[in-house]
Amino acid sequence: MALIDFVRSLEASPALQQRVSQAQSPEPILALAAELGYSISRADLRAASRDLAANFWPWAAKGHAWRRAFFTQSSG
Repeated sequence: MALIDFVRSLEASPALQQRVSQAQSPEPILALAAELGYSISRADLRAASRDLAANFWPWAAKGHAWRRAFFTQSSG
């Protein structure tokens, strides 16, 4: 699965983790995945987001409401 491979790439690279942690919406994360050759949809990322709890994810330790708002906002 592309999402699993993408996460593995992130775990291996502090530079990529930094880029993900600075995302203000899902679009920069999806663009990074595409840049690395992974085809991930916004729906796939949102569905897995509860399980993606590493500190570099923008929603880490911010709660369900924050994560929901992150995924429902328009690109930015």
